[in-house]
Amino acid sequence: MDNYFDISEEYGPDTLDIQFLNKMKFPLIKRPGHDEYHFRFLTDHEEEEFIKLDAITNDRQGEENLKIERKKNFLGLKHVARRNGIYRIVATITNPELFLNPENKFIISGPEDYGMIDIPLLPEDMLEAKTVYWDIVFISGNSYIH
Repeated sequence: MDNYFDISEEYGPDTLDIQFLNKMKFPLIKRPGHDEYHFRFLTDHEEEEFIKLDAITNDRQGEENLKIERKKNFLGLKHVARRNGIYRIVATITNPELFLNPENKFIISGPEDYGMIDIPLLPEDMLEAKTVYWDIVFISGNSYIH
């Protein structure tokens, strides 16, 4: 399907195991439109809201003019190349144990490609914290740096 990325290769094991493949989920990741970026946190714990994605910007045009789409475990930015500022993407994590599940995935996608970002390992003393902040990435124009 032209409007979606084929990410099944990212999930496939080195050897073919039918039982393992039956347990795997292959989410459809919609390709962002021209001059858009999508940030997705994929987890098996969709029923619990333990991560909130947000964008911080120094754009002088003001927060009210930002083209940001916010949904559960999703943040979308539109018209990025037309903006004056830098977007910094951050996450507020209210359950570090669920966040650190090795099956969780974090995907950044642009119009042409996507990439997975490793979820960081937290120091043990942070696991007891009620809230943890993750500074994920910043983007300026049509490229991202993390």
